[in-house]
Parts: sequence; C-alpha cells; structure tokens
Amino acid sequence: MKKISIYSNALMLLLLSTDNALADPGSGFGINIGGTNSSMNGTTIATGAAYSYSGSGLSVGMDYQFAVSDSFSINPMVMSSSEDFSGSTLQPGTTGGHAIFGLQLRYWIDDFFIGGQVGKYGEVLSVSSNPGTGTITTTDTVTAGSGRGLVLG
Repeated sequence: MKKISIYSNALMLLLLSTDNALADPGSGFGINIGGTNSSMNGTTIATGAAYSYSGSGLSVGMDYQFAVSDSFSINPMVMSSSEDFSGSTLQPGTTGGHAIFGLQLRYWIDDFFIGGQVGKYGEVLSVSSNPGTGTITTTDTVTAGSGRGLVLG
C-alpha cells in the first residue's frame, strides 16, 4: 500500500516539474494522477447497523479548465480510483473504487492551487475469499451519492 502512495506522489511531483503541468489559470484540458484517501461512516438502511471504513489507493482523472480570472478557474471533472479498504465492519482483503463526476473551483497561487469540489460519487466494494472450499467467492456492494472535498495541486 505504501508503495502505491509513494509511487503516485513521486509521479505527481514529476508531472508538476514539467512545463505542461505548471499552469496559470488558462483554459484547457488536464489529466491528473495521484494518491487518494477516503472514509465512510453511517448506518445501513436495512438494519440500522453502524459502519465505518477507510481506504487509500491511486486515482486518475481528467478535467477541462475554464479561466475565470487571473486567480480563479472552474473545472468540470471526471475521476476514477482503485483503493484497498479496511475497517471493523469489512472483511480483510476488501478492495474497491470510486467514480466521480463533479466540478472544482480553484484559487491559483503562482503555479499551485487550492480549491473545493462538489460532485456525484459512485463506490464499489469487492471482497474475494476462499472459505476452504477451493472456490473463490466474490461479493460486491455498490453505493452512490453526492459529496464534497478539498483539492490541492
């Protein structure tokens, strides 16, 4: 797991050190790769039981940046991630991913930005296990909803 985070952070630093990634808030397409961390807390609708879990992994995304001024841009975006999850309510070996379709508002400070993100999220959790029968059983759980977040780049 740490290898993925270190690799994705090193790749992001490599992308940021190229002329194409260093940006003023001009208009145009962008592709981004980086680490992701997520967490989920709530109760199930069917039973009311509480759950809590978190994950980390690698994300890949694409956006189109519309320059609003010298310091601000609006970015419609799509992103997908692959993550390893853990938590007291999950079986060991749970993996999953997210798909996000959203909008970011970025404030640019030289070649870096900070901003907010809103969007529609879909999540799939998958558990593969061998309960001693010689077969692999896969269980998938799918959820969807709205969300918000902080973006840095």
